[in-house]
Amino acid sequence: NISHLIFKDVTIGTNSTYTGYAVDMSGMCENILFHGCNIQTNANATTNAYVGVRYYSSSGATTYMKNVHFIKNKIDGGYYNFWFYYPAGSSTNMAANAMLVTIDSNELTNAYYYGIYSYYYARYNSISYNTITSRNLGAVSSTWYGMYFYYYHNVNSITGNKIKSTNTGIGSPYGIYIHYYFNYTGAVGSGLITNNEIILRTTETTHGIYLSTPNSNPQFLHNSVYMYGTGNNNGL
Repeated sequence: NISHLIFKDVTIGTNSTYTGYAVDMSGMCENILFHGCNIQTNANATTNAYVGVRYYSSSGATTYMKNVHFIKNKIDGGYYNFWFYYPAGSSTNMAANAMLVTIDSNELTNAYYYGIYSYYYARYNSISYNTITSRNLGAVSSTWYGMYFYYYHNVNSITGNKIKSTNTGIGSPYGIYIHYYFNYTGAVGSGLITNNEIILRTTETTHGIYLSTPNSNPQFLHNSVYMYGTGNNNGL
C-alpha cells in the first residue's frame, strides 16, 4: 500500500532483460502521479515477465487504485506497456468515490502484444491524447492491441488517441478492443469514444474498433479508422 507520491521527470528501468516490471503496484495505491517519466523495460520482450506499468490484484479485492495519474510519460517495451489486472477488485470499487485512473498524453511504444490491457473491474476518468505504436523491429506477435478492455469497465472519455501498427509481421492488429459490460451502469461512466485516429496495416481478419456486448450505450463520435493491406478489414 502506498499514497501521496509524485514521480516527475525521472527514468525508471532500462530497455534490457535486467528490468522486468518497471513500475509494479499492488494493494491500495492512492494519490500517485507519474509525470514526464521515461518508463522502460525489455524492448524485445515476448513474455509477460516484462511490463512497463503493472497493477496486479484479484477478484473481490478491497484495495484498488484511486486518483492515480499517468501524464506525459514515455513507456517503452514489454509484453504490455500497461497491464492492469483486477484494478478495482470488484464492481463495488467502481463507484464514484473509489477507483479512478487517468492515462493521458503518454507515448507508448514497442509492446509485444498490448499497449493498454485492462482486465475485469476498472474505472478510468480519461484515457486520452496518447500515442500508441506497435513494435517496428525485433520479435512481434501476429496479433497486437492498442487498447484492450475485458469485462466491467467504465471510462468517461477515450479521446484524441493515435494508435498505429504498420509492421508487416503483425497481421491482425486491433486499435481499440472492448469486450463485455463496457459503460457499466452499476457504477459511473459516460463511455465517450471520440476523435481517435487509428491506422492499421493488416494481412488477416481484424477490426479498427471492436465492441462486444456493452452494458449501456457508449458514444462513438468523429473517430478516424484507416486500414490497409490484404486482410479482411472491419472499421467498427
